[in-house]
Amino acid sequence: MTTADISIVAVAIPGHFALWIGRANALHATALPEWAVRTLSACCHCALLAGLIAPGAWFYCGGSLVDPYGPWSGGRGLAWAYAAICLAVVAGPVRRWFYHRFLAPPSAALLAGSGTEIDVRAALKSVPARGYAASVVLRLPLNASLRLAITEKEIAIARLPATLDGLSIAHLSDFHLGHKVDRPYFDEVVRQAGALDCDLVCITGDLFEKKAGYDWTDAVYGRLRARHGAYFILGNHDAYLRDAARIRRMLTDAGLIDVGERWLEIAIRGERVILAGNELPWITPAADMTHAPPREPEGGPLRIALAHTPDEIDWARRHDFDLMLAGHTHGGQIRLPVIGPMLVPSRLDVHYSAGTFDEPPTVLHVSRGISGKMPLRYDCLPEITRLVLRCGVPGERGEV
Repeated sequence: MTTADISIVAVAIPGHFALWIGRANALHATALPEWAVRTLSACCHCALLAGLIAPGAWFYCGGSLVDPYGPWSGGRGLAWAYAAICLAVVAGPVRRWFYHRFLAPPSAALLAGSGTEIDVRAALKSVPARGYAASVVLRLPLNASLRLAITEKEIAIARLPATLDGLSIAHLSDFHLGHKVDRPYFDEVVRQAGALDCDLVCITGDLFEKKAGYDWTDAVYGRLRARHGAYFILGNHDAYLRDAARIRRMLTDAGLIDVGERWLEIAIRGERVILAGNELPWITPAADMTHAPPREPEGGPLRIALAHTPDEIDWARRHDFDLMLAGHTHGGQIRLPVIGPMLVPSRLDVHYSAGTFDEPPTVLHVSRGISGKMPLRYDCLPEITRLVLRCGVPGERGEV
């Protein structure tokens, strides 16, 4: 293996990782059945491993990309073809990742931010695990699954009516009730959410992981209250249970308001506010905005979209939403030093893993979620977010 071979491989390897991890991530943004997503994701991970082992063996046996007379020169065409694909990925997705990770300016819509952290395990004086395996995982060093972040963000909404300046929203997402984490954890989440004293509570999907969580509906979701209502949509894990009608009924019986597949208008401080749901691609259709109140010359009414995945940001922009709330990504769950998150269930790479993003005319906020199917997090705390909407053009009050 020559110095030139080593140089080419060193540049191509990031593309190899991005190619197969990206395919696995994109699978989790499709409406395929859960078993198909898991199977095809496993195939992507096998391809990731094979793409390291097979070329390594080829080079070890004398193969070369630049030596036409080596003993394994017959494989050069295939090796160059795959190297070219990986280099193209480096020039595309990897380059975009580098820009967003290190060079992109912070969101101009984010005016201010602050937060606290709660060690739920210490507060409960126990590990709220369901089963021995979950108990072991939740006790792992550096596992942040039981360290809850309570965050407040002030966000500039360009067309926000002055009367609604200071409107507060508790954004919650991805509870995954009934699986590895036991109910006392969620009791604490709800208690903390209630203490935020918000105008609205918005839950952006994946309320249940297993039907065992149905028994907790009243005790957990039934305690979520806000001055102008608590609203929800469903996510892919709710859809996987094939019980959407029953889930919607249980949640509405518990006092929550369903905006999945529809839009509704409410009045806050005398102003009209439109709330709409988008559960695509797992549950169709998204809210039909054809007959929603149109924009007026002076700007109103305020439009807020609840979507499970940030991949639906183009839908929100087309329909002129001021704010879109999403989840699904869990922030990547594991964020590596320098690299950041890698496993982000999105077809839009890892860019929308969590945080606030400017997508005019829409401001997008993506939550890291409350829990997950696998209770393992590194450098990625679960979160409750209190969003405070402010009048003004993004960037006018500074950046954080």
